[in-house]
Amino acid sequence: MVQKGQFKAWMAAMRLRTLPLAAASIILGSALAAQHGSFRWIILILALCTAILLQILSNFANDLGDFKKGTDDDGRIGPTRALQSGSISIKAMQ
Repeated sequence: MVQKGQFKAWMAAMRLRTLPLAAASIILGSALAAQHGSFRWIILILALCTAILLQILSNFANDLGDFKKGTDDDGRIGPTRALQSGSISIKAMQ
């Protein structure tokens, strides 16, 4: 079972603020499809799920790659990353 601190660490590693950008192109495409009379809800839902999950996976991979290369060190400017802070182990992230 995931502890509260671990859950927060994984949520932070997902970088939720990047998800609207991932969904924007799907929403735009769906709006264009609706305008041309070919909109389907199932396509919208599946495409949104795919785009959001790929963005989350990309964020995890970025966190892991930057940590392994040494980019995320003490001199990094910006929010602390999950591996950098030690809140998630390398093995768990892999």
